[in-house]
Amino acid sequence: MDEKQKKSKLARLGRIEGQVRGVARMVEENRYCIDVLTHLKHCVSDAFAGGSAHDRQAKIDELIEVLGRSR
Repeated sequence: MDEKQKKSKLARLGRIEGQVRGVARMVEENRYCIDVLTHLKHCVSDAFAGGSAHDRQAKIDELIEVLGRSR
């Protein structure tokens, strides 16, 4: 992987990581479920609008993991 691709991938992963942490924090704070879902909608729609099939699947996998931890 060339350096430009590597930086791009790391930046994208950093944004995804931040979004997942934000949702997890909302769940931990017992935020109103509509607030959490609104945040998820924004995060997922961004990933689906601009990402590759791999990015979309990664977002779905992360959401499933976060939601599984909240049980």
